[in-house]
Amino acid sequence: MTQLPGTSGCVSEVGVVGLCEDGKALLGVAGITVTRDGENVYATSETSNAVVAFSRDKKTGILTQLPGIEGCVSEDGTLGACADGKALVETRSVLVARNGRHAYVASSTSDAVSVFGRD
Repeated sequence: MTQLPGTSGCVSEVGVVGLCEDGKALLGVAGITVTRDGENVYATSETSNAVVAFSRDKKTGILTQLPGIEGCVSEDGTLGACADGKALVETRSVLVARNGRHAYVASSTSDAVSVFGRD
């Protein structure tokens, strides 16, 4: 296995000083899933209390966080950077339904499973 070169090889909360693409709501990433069609990747973030959405280039594997508030949903909206959500404190895992219509996020401190429609 070889990591992709340059900033294509990672997305991080702080961009790791130019080594990775800048992302948001990625503190304490805990879980990740790739959609069945391979076009999207979702990650959960325990510290940011969020679920994060990426588009995925199926040929190269490169991830791009969706723009604006489409790129994440967090418990508090992350100061406007993410959409406001609920029951997302310490998100741990995410699963996309086989038909691709919904994503399910487990949050340990919220003692909840949150349901998201996928557009």
